[in-house]
Amino acid sequence: VWLDGQIKHHEGKAAIETRRYRRLERIGFFLVVCTLLVALLEFVLPQVGAKEALEALNLPLTFMTTVFPAAAAAAMGIQSFREHRRLAKRSESMARVLKEFKRRIHHVNDPAKFNKLILEIDELMLRENQDWLGLMRYVEVKAG
Repeated sequence: VWLDGQIKHHEGKAAIETRRYRRLERIGFFLVVCTLLVALLEFVLPQVGAKEALEALNLPLTFMTTVFPAAAAAAMGIQSFREHRRLAKRSESMARVLKEFKRRIHHVNDPAKFNKLILEIDELMLRENQDWLGLMRYVEVKAG
C-alpha cells in the first residue's frame, strides 16, 4: 500500500513535469516561427511593391522581431532552469523501479529476504531524496 502512494506520486509528478516541459517547448517554437515569418514579411513586402504597407507596419514588425526572439530565449531559459525534463525522467524512472519492487515484494516468502527487499526500497528512496535535496541546495529563493 505504501508503495502505491509513492508510485502514484511519481507518475503524477512525471506527467506534470512533462506537460510543463512541452508547454515551454511549444511556446519557444511558436515564437521562433513567428519571428521567422515576420522577418520573411519584412523581406517580401518591398519585393512585391508594398513599401507603404512596410512603412505602416514598421513599428509592430520591429517590435515583434525584437521581442519574439527574447521571449523564446526566456521560455527556453525557464525550461532549462526549472529542469522539467530531468524531473519528469527521474519520476518516470522511480515509478518504474517502485513497480518492480512492488511486484517482487508479493513473491517473497522468507522474512530475511523481505527485510533485504525493504532495505533496498529504503535505499532507493533515500537516494532519490538526496538527489532532490542536492538539486534544491543550489536554488536561491528570493522574496518578492
